[in-house]
Amino acid sequence: MRVAQPPGDKGSLKWLQVSVERRPDLLQPSTLGSRIDWLSPLRCDNWAEYRDASFLACLGLSHLADDLAEFWPRRGPQWDALGRSGDKVILVEAKSHLREFLTPATQATNASRSKIERAFRTVHQLEGIEPPSDWTRCFFQLANRIAHLSFFASARHRCASNQRRFCRRCGDARARYTRGMERRGDDRFVRPRIG
Repeated sequence: MRVAQPPGDKGSLKWLQVSVERRPDLLQPSTLGSRIDWLSPLRCDNWAEYRDASFLACLGLSHLADDLAEFWPRRGPQWDALGRSGDKVILVEAKSHLREFLTPATQATNASRSKIERAFRTVHQLEGIEPPSDWTRCFFQLANRIAHLSFFASARHRCASNQRRFCRRCGDARARYTRGMERRGDDRFVRPRIG
């Protein structure tokens, strides 16, 4: 699904749009090597954000659409920004302050909720974690992003040998994200609740 966005006037929506359009160098990690080619959000695409099979198509990963549909129900995470850097995929969920982590519980019902719970159990097993709280109720948005990183990193989704490096990097993404939270002190609040 492609979701056009208004021009941002505050918070992470505004600053991510501004950075991608005017100052992509601010979003370029020095350790990445090649330059990020931002695919979303772009002014020429109505600042659109993508989810489900559309975000995979935007990244050139349409071959994973059936696997993603099996892993997660429709109306999955809507990514704030998408990019490519050589064979690497960039998925961005932007947060401008800690309160943005406080998201409501999932509103999914029946089959969708069962699929989400199964996906979270898979992530818990793959990552070797026992979260102290129910991810469907607490920090659901953060948890579903972690689940999608795990989806990409799982051995089941390593479709070709040239993607293996990408998948290992995705597996390391949670660790890098967590280290960033630790440096800012956010993990004292989030980690006890999400694991």
